[in-house]
Amino acid sequence: MYRANAIPFLQEDVFGNKWAVDLENEPLGDFGGFVFSALQFILWTNPDKIYIAGCDCNSGYAYDNKSLLSDHSGKVNGFRKFKDFASRMYPETEIISVNPIGLKGMFKDLYTNTQGDGYEEKCHY
Repeated sequence: MYRANAIPFLQEDVFGNKWAVDLENEPLGDFGGFVFSALQFILWTNPDKIYIAGCDCNSGYAYDNKSLLSDHSGKVNGFRKFKDFASRMYPETEIISVNPIGLKGMFKDLYTNTQGDGYEEKCHY
């Protein structure tokens, strides 16, 4: 960290307490996964869109949903809290979930076709 001249970030030590809005002065909220730290940082940069891909809260892999790994459905509650926070604090940022399974219908859903030559977009609000 010192050799790279990196600046460390702080993560709150109270689980599910609050989302950070001023990252220069507040720790990132802990909502049970690195994705929530990343999402807080991304929102702080005030983007037009956020694409959520590869964190879908299902029990398999994106390419093999028949493989049962561990159950990540508990993270869905963290995404519900994130959606509420983002819609209140960053209403101009569009959040899009790519090929959702566990998050289906929570955000704007974007489905890619299997041939890789385009996409099909379905919206759920």
